[in-house]
Formats: sequence, structure tokens, C-alpha cells
Amino acid sequence: MSNIILTSNNVDSKAELIEGLKNSEVETILLGEKAQQYQGFIEISVKDSCADAELLKIGVIYEGHGLKPQYSINEFEKLIIGFNKKICLISLYSLDKLLIKELKSLFYEFKFIKNLNLIVVVCETEIYCLNANIETIWQVCLDLVIDHEITDEYVKVVTEEETRVFSLLNGRLI
Repeated sequence: MSNIILTSNNVDSKAELIEGLKNSEVETILLGEKAQQYQGFIEISVKDSCADAELLKIGVIYEGHGLKPQYSINEFEKLIIGFNKKICLISLYSLDKLLIKELKSLFYEFKFIKNLNLIVVVCETEIYCLNANIETIWQVCLDLVIDHEITDEYVKVVTEEETRVFSLLNGRLI
């Protein structure tokens, strides 16, 4: 993996976020423009520490319910961002390769499972297991998730009614 560094800053308003992206000297992407309400604004900077250069700036508008956006880079130099009801995948060196997956409920957390080349996403009322191109391998609908744990072998979810453990390989109960 290259020496990619991610940094983020909270921004006070949509106007400030857009202005910062517009004044950037690198490629920019704005995510969440169609949010139903604007509660938070984050500017994510992607830098190559070897070249001491900024590669990309991303603005994220989030609705303020659920959790704050989560972002990370996988070993294939793809940036994944989870926020609102979306998961986005951005290829750092091919910016025309922006993939967006709409989720059915609010995003909570994702985790890369390197040994299986999977992305597990926990949402307010679903679990998704995605491949490296954020295509659904399996999905489980649940009651409201109040707690969860993601490991390299399973995802455990706790709802008000029960605790269930699902295999990452096929989504079946363990």
C-alpha cells in the first residue's frame, strides 16, 4: 500500500464547504448534495506523503442522524465513505470511477475483511456484505440494531428482541 494519508476537517456550512472545494487546486468531489437536511459538513483531504502532494479533496454533507461519516482506504487504494444512507467507493487514481450504493436505512459502520476481500456494512436495520465494487453479496433485514460487532468471520447484531450472529461467507445464522 502506498503512503496515503487521510485528514478531515469539520466545516461550518454548506457554502463554506463548496467554497473550499471550488478553491482547491486538486480534483474535488461533493457527496450528499441531495441530503434532506444539512446538519454536518466534512472536508476530507487525500494526500500522498511520498510525493508530499494532495491528490483529492472530498466534501461530505451529512444529515446528522445516525453516526458521523466513516472513511478509510483499502489495500487497492480505493477510498470508501459511509454516511447517511450511502456507501461510496472512489478509486484514488481514476476519479471517474466513483461508485455509490444506496442503503435502505441509516449507515452505522463498515469494516474491510481483507482475507475475504469483503466490506461488511451495518446499518440501522440491515447488514450488507459487499464485494470490492460495493455490489451486494448478501443482505439481512433486522429490527433496530442497538449494538453490533464485526470480526473477520462473523457479524453479531443485537436488537431489542434478540442477538444474532451471521457468517460472513453466506449471511447464514451461526
